[in-house]
Amino acid sequence: MVEAPNVRGKLFLSAPLCLRVCRAWSAVAFIAAALSFSACRKKPHAEKNPPVSQHHSQRIAALAAAEINRDSRVVTVDDLMSRDVEVRRRAMQALARVADQTARSALERGLSDEDGQVVAWAAFGLGRACDKDSDLAVAQLALRAATWFAAEHAPTVVDRFTIQPISAIADALGRCGTTLAESTLRTWLRLDKSLAQRAALALGTIAGKQHRLENTTLVALLEAADSKDHLTTALFPLTRLAAVETNVQKRLLSVATRALSSKTDAQRYGIRALPLAGENAAPILEHTLCDNANYDPELRADAARGLSRLGDPGQQSLGHALVRLLPRGSALNPTWLTSSDFGPISEILDSLNYGDAELRPLLENLAKINVQETNSAAVQRRLLSLRCQAASILAGSTVTAPLLIACDPNKDGRQGALAISHVLGRAPIRGRRAQLYDRLAHSPDLVVRESALRWLRSHPEVRESARILTDALGAEFPGVVATAAGIVAEHPERAQNLPQTSKVQSSSSDDSHDHEDSHDHETSDRAPHPTPELLLALAQATHRAWQADAVDVRVQLADAVATLGALSEKPYLEELCQSKSGVLRKHAELALRHFGEAKRQCVVTKVVSENAAPQDNEDPVHLRFHSEIGSLDLWLEPQIAPIAVARLVELTKGGYFDNMPVHRVVSGFVVQLGDRVGDGYGVAGREPLRDELAPLSFGAGDVGLALSGPDTGSSQFFVVLGPHPHLDGDYTRVGRVDAGWDRLVVGDVIQRVELLF
Repeated sequence: MVEAPNVRGKLFLSAPLCLRVCRAWSAVAFIAAALSFSACRKKPHAEKNPPVSQHHSQRIAALAAAEINRDSRVVTVDDLMSRDVEVRRRAMQALARVADQTARSALERGLSDEDGQVVAWAAFGLGRACDKDSDLAVAQLALRAATWFAAEHAPTVVDRFTIQPISAIADALGRCGTTLAESTLRTWLRLDKSLAQRAALALGTIAGKQHRLENTTLVALLEAADSKDHLTTALFPLTRLAAVETNVQKRLLSVATRALSSKTDAQRYGIRALPLAGENAAPILEHTLCDNANYDPELRADAARGLSRLGDPGQQSLGHALVRLLPRGSALNPTWLTSSDFGPISEILDSLNYGDAELRPLLENLAKINVQETNSAAVQRRLLSLRCQAASILAGSTVTAPLLIACDPNKDGRQGALAISHVLGRAPIRGRRAQLYDRLAHSPDLVVRESALRWLRSHPEVRESARILTDALGAEFPGVVATAAGIVAEHPERAQNLPQTSKVQSSSSDDSHDHEDSHDHETSDRAPHPTPELLLALAQATHRAWQADAVDVRVQLADAVATLGALSEKPYLEELCQSKSGVLRKHAELALRHFGEAKRQCVVTKVVSENAAPQDNEDPVHLRFHSEIGSLDLWLEPQIAPIAVARLVELTKGGYFDNMPVHRVVSGFVVQLGDRVGDGYGVAGREPLRDELAPLSFGAGDVGLALSGPDTGSSQFFVVLGPHPHLDGDYTRVGRVDAGWDRLVVGDVIQRVELLF
């Protein structure tokens, strides 16, 4: 008798859920039919421009402030129903960038708007807010896609940007990432080609988030890629996976190989997907890497990275490619060294793990190449990189190899030290190797020091790890402190020094180390037992006055405090809990819950940003970067990201980018700068920027603001060297560049930046 009410209660509570799911599936069935019907209709005609009412400047300014301050409550029903389309657009843009649960109902309302830009922003915001009732959101998005597509709307063009509602809706479905979303997108692969292209990109978003796709989806993608219509984006989702089942590999090898003959993006995604096909892909990728007549450097760099994932067959192919591609004698000249063809060679050397008997003579000659002082700094830098890369491969795990020691003529040079650090990580760090490691882990060069510190993640045998981390936490540099704190948070056992064993360790050679399992000293008890010195250094680091935009170091410190259970630093977490930064509040909240406050929430009722959007200019801003390899042009586009553009213009006027090194280059992917320190942690000392995300894609030559989490942008930006859809909608797009940026390498200096307007 007592149990009966509970049973009825469960049935009552489950009924709405059942109804929602049934409605969602019914909607999907209707949508598939609607889209199939509309796909057979005539091609869309151009949409007439919506009427423009009187400009409400005060309301527009209020909506811009609401967006910056992340306050969706400012957006009213009157804004959403305004006859002024610009007001509706700005209201929906603000809500999409806030994308909290308060904005959810308004975003759903925006889906039904007749203006394409309003619909696109609404879909974009729903995708970002898609966490609860996701199947309902999926059904709403898919239904709106059907009605929009059937109405034969044309893309909405906004200045130089094209915002497509269908693209935004597909992207939102990918962000929701539910089983229902995946099945909906899979259905779209068989419909109108433009819709299918976007569906494939959205399935790539699901693959990146879930690290898997259903087998039926993989089959559908391979069929779409191999169809007579040659869906160019169909292989992109496979590039976001780490592996596929054996029964998929054979078909993938065939489909991806045929895609290489295409001159579209299908070729790019085919190269990136081929490694999933297994060792049989090695000869195909080797041919691609060596064919500089039919494949540009970005594609060949992708092929080199793909070969690095294929074990011994991949290593053999990389060696063969190096023999065929590396210029000999006078051909290794400044013109070639500063060309975009240098990137694939550098990628090959980065990916090679060893040199066989056939390859060793070539590597030895490369490690001995003359770095003439008469050469320019840019040429010397590239020659030095080749020398040390070759010497590192030849050295194996022997840090006393003569060519390795001599690869950098400057005994305190960064290139040589990084090469030695790389070799150190190939074997247990004990004996004399530990002494050398200790020197690198205390190097005055921040990049070298951080590189050495990172080996503590994979080398538990280092006995003095706690002392090394203590010294790093006591440094004044955010990158060093953040690296050390991150290691402590991930591996709290490194915060205690290992006890000395009775085993005698020979020190007659740098490689004379015992061969006990490198995980011998991993403690089975994960409870941290940090040294008092490390706890003191951590406390001092939390009390240091870090710059406002040095978010990453404070995040890592919060995580380390939580992992070590350092209750004495709880006030630090309470301070972060009231921060303007949502990232800091999130990490503080998780840390405080770690201390037993299970329901603790770090919520700030209102956050007022110091950054304001300029209202007087939306024209592109032309910057000319005068570098060691020549002039490079960049256009900032303030229509979509006015605050970020204003920040970059301000820094340019103040000379911030003058004499600045390029600190990150991934051949075929990105070039990144904006960090005067050069280790990736440098900041401008300004308040972090609010993200100005948009339903726009990142293609080759587009420029985005670098982040270490939401709303953490400041001074660093990146140039995309090829189409990489996984960046879409997650980074603020600020502009575009002309050709030539792919010729830069790490260390190249931007001498000055000219503001041309």
